[in-house]
Amino acid sequence: TIDALSGVTGTTFPIGTAQEPVNNYTDAVTIATARGLRKLQFHGHYDFPADTYIEDLEIIGEGFQATTLTCISGAVFHHCEFIRTELSGFPTGASGMTHCLLQDLHFADFEDNDEPIYIDDCLIDGTFFLPSAYTGDINLINCSSHALAVGVHAPIFDFNNSSSLAIIRNWSGGIEMHNVTQANQISIDLISGNIILDASVTNGHIHCRGVGTISDSSTLST
Repeated sequence: TIDALSGVTGTTFPIGTAQEPVNNYTDAVTIATARGLRKLQFHGHYDFPADTYIEDLEIIGEGFQATTLTCISGAVFHHCEFIRTELSGFPTGASGMTHCLLQDLHFADFEDNDEPIYIDDCLIDGTFFLPSAYTGDINLINCSSHALAVGVHAPIFDFNNSSSLAIIRNWSGGIEMHNVTQANQISIDLISGNIILDASVTNGHIHCRGVGTISDSSTLST
């Protein structure tokens, strides 16, 4: 358990328990590794520094109303999943987000640029930015725009000229596509909402089903 404000430094038991949280992620990972644990439980807000490297752990908050995690550029979360938190910044290497509020996520190039990313039951706001070298699949299941109204400040998925594929199921609200240029395959199933194709969408196959509208400024021929 990690609490940046009221936790303490160290790795000696009972530090790291819910009764005596640790105050930094480095000691928390050391404790988890020594005891064979796979979950880091965060209380309140935490900023992961640029030299962060965490691998194969679940990073869990107390709900996005109570926990805000910010990932500074350079932080790496290799095969990690974020659960029940507000998340922003650069969660490079993360493979999953569940029950989160996602705000302006920017993924940088990493050794596993073909790893799929699974996002389940999340609210999404701002821009979701992919590295240009990314070749994996983006899977959004049961997610929604966090905008105040459909089509107003809709979350942007910026493919950044990558060849990524996207599978979006049961989406609600507005969603905007930018920089789709590599014959990307994108499948969107709407519950209700608005799909916005920016003028930077020039080459791809976007398959849309469900109840909603399309605002098309692209130059797609298909």
